[in-house]
Amino acid sequence: MAPPLFDRVAIIGIGLIGSSLARVIRRDSPATRITACARRAETLAAVRRLAIADETTDDPVAAVADADLVVLATPLSAYAGIAARIAPMLKPGTIVTDVGSVKETAIRDLKPVIEAGVQLVPGHPMTSHLPHLIAYTIVGTATALGDDLKSEVIAFSAGGFRDFTRIAASDPVMWRDIFLKNREAVLDVLQRFSEDLSGLQRAIRRGEGDALEDWFTRTRAIRRSVIEAKQA
Repeated sequence: MAPPLFDRVAIIGIGLIGSSLARVIRRDSPATRITACARRAETLAAVRRLAIADETTDDPVAAVADADLVVLATPLSAYAGIAARIAPMLKPGTIVTDVGSVKETAIRDLKPVIEAGVQLVPGHPMTSHLPHLIAYTIVGTATALGDDLKSEVIAFSAGGFRDFTRIAASDPVMWRDIFLKNREAVLDVLQRFSEDLSGLQRAIRRGEGDALEDWFTRTRAIRRSVIEAKQA
């Protein structure tokens, strides 16, 4: 078995994104020791119950001790405070990255504070931001229905709606920060989506079945290519 790329990884913030990352590391690099850091005791208890980390702590300083890779998976507004605390504890060569999905991510401003290697992992608004914005909107629209309709939606929700509720369960503070700090890119991709949605509305209103079928065929092909790329 090949040696692990990182001996010790610290994940600060162990919500949906942080826990997903921990699971992937556990699966693909079982020899890597993972330390999970979170503020809430119940979150850390869940991490221990699920066995997705070797150690848990509520102290970021303790979490990064001897870590080769530090991942910030907290809301963006917490970056500066956490970085100031952990900087003195980082050993030379430690990689510090984040999952903030913002082009002008706050961690860029922390390079003078963190004297270790800094790697940035931005997400594209189309693949990261827009699905969350749509999910929050769809679930919000469903909950704004009358009580009778809302209960029917919940009782008879199909897999597609359940997928949206999963995305909408993401940390609201984290996504608030992401949308505000990356507002121009978000607004740009949201405008494109709105234009496409208006086109679909026109096609449905005019009964243009061929246009709808063509659109759905092309998007299904994209879905297949995404799955095939992941399998490769």
